Amino acid sequence: MTNVKAIVFILQVTFTLTLTDAFTRWIFSSGRVHSLLTLEKVAHTYESILIALNSGGGEETDIFEIIAVLALMLVPSILICRFVSRQLRKLIIKKAQ
Repeated sequence: MTNVKAIVFILQVTFTLTLTDAFTRWIFSSGRVHSLLTLEKVAHTYESILIALNSGGGEETDIFEIIAVLALMLVPSILICRFVSRQLRKLIIKKAQ
């Protein structure tokens, strides 16, 4: 039984990370990150963060943007994965009865 739980856990982690990657690529390719960073309050906050991190710009800011978006996209990915897992578990239990 522990092998099954380990396999399910590995599949959940893989699904979550794949979904996070897909969401992140979609957010960047749709231009939503750029449009969000052009808003006045967001741009000011973003500048403050970069100054606090002692970042001058260039590749370091791109890496920061990617990490921030990945972290933000991880939350909906985890929630979707949990929902899918619960639905699959209910379906399996229903078929077993």
